[in-house]
Amino acid sequence: MASGSSHTRDAFRIFRTSEGRLLIERPLRVTKNQAEATQFLVFDTDGSASVRARRDVYPTDTGAIASISEAFGIVGVLNLAFASYLLVISARSLAATLQSHKVYRIIAGNILVIGKGPINTLDKYQPPQSAPEDLAKFLADQEVLQDISQLLNCGHLYYSSSYDITHSLQHNYLSTNKKAVNTIIDDRYWFNKHLQSPLLASSSTSDYSPWVLKVMCGFAGTVDIKVPSTATAPVSGKQNSRLFQSYTITLLSRLSTRRVGTRYVRRGLDLDGNAANSVESEQITFPADFINDKMIASYVQTRGSKPGLWSQELDLSYRPEIRMVHIEKPPAAESIQRHFEDLKKQYVGEQTIGGGVNSGKVLMLNLLDDRGFEARLTKAYEEAVGMYGDEKKFVYEGFPVNRYCRGMNYKNMDLLVDRVKSDVAGMGAFVAEGDVPSLASGGSLRIIKLQTGITRVSCLDSLDRTNLTLTILARHILASQLYSILESPSTASSKDPPLYIREAITISIRDITNMWADSGDAASLVYAGTRALRADVTRTGKRQKIKGSLDDGLNAVTRYYLNNFVDGRRQDALDLWTGRANSEDVAEYATTHVSQQVQRLAHPFFIKSGPGAWMPNILSDFLEPLLQASQEYSQTLNQRGNALSLSAWRKPHFAPDDELSRKPLSYPAFMVTVLKLYAPARIQSAFDFMIAIVVFLLVATISRVFAIPGILIADKSRFSREYKKIRELGATPSTVSVASSSKK
Repeated sequence: MASGSSHTRDAFRIFRTSEGRLLIERPLRVTKNQAEATQFLVFDTDGSASVRARRDVYPTDTGAIASISEAFGIVGVLNLAFASYLLVISARSLAATLQSHKVYRIIAGNILVIGKGPINTLDKYQPPQSAPEDLAKFLADQEVLQDISQLLNCGHLYYSSSYDITHSLQHNYLSTNKKAVNTIIDDRYWFNKHLQSPLLASSSTSDYSPWVLKVMCGFAGTVDIKVPSTATAPVSGKQNSRLFQSYTITLLSRLSTRRVGTRYVRRGLDLDGNAANSVESEQITFPADFINDKMIASYVQTRGSKPGLWSQELDLSYRPEIRMVHIEKPPAAESIQRHFEDLKKQYVGEQTIGGGVNSGKVLMLNLLDDRGFEARLTKAYEEAVGMYGDEKKFVYEGFPVNRYCRGMNYKNMDLLVDRVKSDVAGMGAFVAEGDVPSLASGGSLRIIKLQTGITRVSCLDSLDRTNLTLTILARHILASQLYSILESPSTASSKDPPLYIREAITISIRDITNMWADSGDAASLVYAGTRALRADVTRTGKRQKIKGSLDDGLNAVTRYYLNNFVDGRRQDALDLWTGRANSEDVAEYATTHVSQQVQRLAHPFFIKSGPGAWMPNILSDFLEPLLQASQEYSQTLNQRGNALSLSAWRKPHFAPDDELSRKPLSYPAFMVTVLKLYAPARIQSAFDFMIAIVVFLLVATISRVFAIPGILIADKSRFSREYKKIRELGATPSTVSVASSSKK
């Protein structure tokens, strides 16, 4: 970010005053005379932000400073029901490089409460006891912040202080040089933009830009590959050409914020045409000695959920039923058309430099099965491209991986490469020479070629099969990227120079493959909660029958549990982070659902401190929720007057008017409710895994024996109404054929 008279601090200080104000140093310090910055970013006790002179806000009484902490960056401000909170980076590690620019991985973050006195974090704050409404808001904030903290510390957030990693190299060039004539360039991959809102409202009196930080969610990695210095690539009409001995390969995978979510909560498109699990992956290649030679090449491909309005509502089944709005119905048709148009505007707008035979093409690569459970999705996908895709621009390619690679014969993925390699090569890659654009300047790139097409890959989750395919395509295109940045000309000729280069770099291809597999794991952890399946195939090209199958089995079971018992809360954190839910939603949740928790705190069964405390905390923490739930259920039975009747074992199992808290009405429903109290929120150890499986098996058994619909048991988001929306749009279940559903 810095150039000229300023440079970036490694870390800057945050001062907290005794009344709760936060005074934040400028991340850039003036170096002309080595003077400290004279301005602070100030968050007052009411949460308002301003830029103030140090002399006006820094207390003269040193005792007025309650604490001093350090941070590497400000992720943003989150407004909840009880207070506002500052999210900061407390630890980082170097993840990748792009020429001289460094990309950091956020490995730890802190959440500082704004206002509320001298205490920095909410867990150390003494909640108000006199006002039940405020206490409910405090507890709601505390509950939500646990999931926000997990997201902040998930290890999948990245930033750079000097380069905009939220855009591809081509988009950065077009944007900074104002050459985006036909290309739409927006902030969909700026993961913390909503949290940065208070800092984006710069005025004549307050310039917040020094504190603005662009964070990307996904993956960033760099590997150096060695190419034998004796390897020569004969190129027609050129002299003494050879490959650089060392190249740097950087991979940046960016998750879009527009339909971000968890596996079963976010499927398909929204009404604006935004796809779930939409990730843009960019493979950047440049010489390791970029000081003396500044050639650089970038190749972008994308993944995203199958275009269309469809869902799978959680119901404890391993494969929830697919519900889909027929593609000819107006909501679905308009959504698909918007999605296709958006792909064209993002990736195939500029065709002025180096356009190949497939310039301007969008390759829609579908890996879903064409038979069985996924067949309906495949048929709808193919029909959608035929109906709404520009036939001159869109190319549909179906490749059911499970059928072609039956019996773990993943060598047949070569068939896919043979089918699409001409399309992929024809789209080209971004090739340039010079310094890449920085946050401080437009760079000095001289453009040789633009990428004028895009490959969009998807399967059911757009995870495991998609990871494998993206990796294979990236390895294939790498040779062309390297070829495009050769050091000098050559006189020899060759019909396929990239093939020659591909053979020369075989010894280093495992490092590239592992980096792409790590990227796939990151996408899978964010969307599904576990690492990717078939990772052994992605990394080695073949199936490890025992270890690979065992790893996949454990990951599949863990996904199954997390999707049904945890993903609702993860979805809430993502919605609050990206602005799809807000403080009003949290306040409403506090009023309607947390008030019961306030009553529990007011009348505990066990006193944890003082003269009345007699039981160890670990035991009281275990028994307290059980006894509270039992007492509440006993009151429900007394109100219904059927405590001893047989009807207490029958339907209705849950109160029909309370979708979130699911108040139990029957004995089986009460047993399910109690078991869910002890369901682990995270799987971090073998013990967590064992407890999770026991809880899940017991819940599933009770559900089956007493005919409790799984849809009433699975964890739901507190703020998202995704399933309700898809039902209201007329989605039909998978048992109904495409033809018959179109008649409804």
